[in-house]
Amino acid sequence: MSRVVQDKLPCPLCPSSDAYHIYDDGHGYCFSCNSYVPSKDKQNSSEYTYEYLPWRGITADTFRFYGIQTKIDSEGKPVSIGMKYANGDVHVRLVDKKEFYWVKTGAVSKPGLFGKDKFAAGSHKYVTITEGALDAASLFQVIKSPVVAVTSSSSAVGDCILDHSYLSSFERIYLSFDSDEAGREAVRGVAKLFDYDKIFVVKFSNRKDANEYLQHGEGDELRNIWWNSKRYLPETI
Repeated sequence: MSRVVQDKLPCPLCPSSDAYHIYDDGHGYCFSCNSYVPSKDKQNSSEYTYEYLPWRGITADTFRFYGIQTKIDSEGKPVSIGMKYANGDVHVRLVDKKEFYWVKTGAVSKPGLFGKDKFAAGSHKYVTITEGALDAASLFQVIKSPVVAVTSSSSAVGDCILDHSYLSSFERIYLSFDSDEAGREAVRGVAKLFDYDKIFVVKFSNRKDANEYLQHGEGDELRNIWWNSKRYLPETI
């Protein structure tokens, strides 16, 4: 069992000033945002190859556009999906179970929105924000307009504050967060950062998120839901 060698450090991934710990095997962990950063040795292992492979209804071409690669072990088995952010950090999702960790580049800057490096500021009338990179890829695949992502519902406000000027360069901002209470709370939090007239909300009907629609072969329905998004109306009105 590894032991803590440095504790109460500022987290490189969230606003916490004292929740990050480094262990004797080199990995780090934040008890505030629950992010795991593997040791340098594990990050740089040469026992793997990386490819663009279709997964969960998302095509290889869509993954290639966003630079989302599948890590494959020496036996040809997919191990994880790596989602590279504009600052070089990679958010990794395991294939066989829904667990995440970060591979840091050593940069001090926070990652901000996933996918913002794929679309120039103000390059389109609309930008859509999803809750997670896989949902961004899923929605982009069917609407073909700029889609970026917050890392999670809990980081949504912070991620959008970091890239506020980028988001403000678009005429409309579509919020496409998960259809659960955490997602709805994220919508309320992010909407407050901008002029309400710019905010439109993508409301899912029978699925939790954009990727679930693709997994069930419902890309056309997902596209129609996006096109029928309504302007955000604060609950106090």
